[in-house]
Amino acid sequence: MSHSKIFDLDTFLSNLPKSRYFIDVMDTPTMAVGIINLKKDQEDTQQPHTSDEIYFVISGR
Repeated sequence: MSHSKIFDLDTFLSNLPKSRYFIDVMDTPTMAVGIINLKKDQEDTQQPHTSDEIYFVISGR
């Protein structure tokens, strides 16, 4: 049985608190998914993870 969820990205992002640095979306033994909210010129302060990571830039570069 699959436990997958489908999200409309615009709706999902509009409901997230803009003040939070990182929000966990999914965490399994082999894959972690979350949203990190970096301001212009802000560094990612996370430590390396033991699971795979996917980066999808919503805006900026």
